[in-house]
Amino acid sequence: MDIGAAEYIHRRLIEERSAGNAILVISEDLDEVLALSDRVAVMFEGQIVAVMDVAEAMWRGSAYSWPAVRSWLRCPSRSVDG
Repeated sequence: MDIGAAEYIHRRLIEERSAGNAILVISEDLDEVLALSDRVAVMFEGQIVAVMDVAEAMWRGSAYSWPAVRSWLRCPSRSVDG
């Protein structure tokens, strides 16, 4: 998707959110999620392991790195084989 299309979609999602409509955003781009959301649910290995307000996610510090996310969720480390 080009930048113009992404900006248009983001504007529309924000308009719908402002109108009180529920929007479900699924993305690996945490900046995008935090910009578009009021609340965030974090999934780990197919399970929702945390639900929080965006303000809480930002307060938790370096929300942009996997080690930080794992530490606040107390998720076990997992090894990656070959």
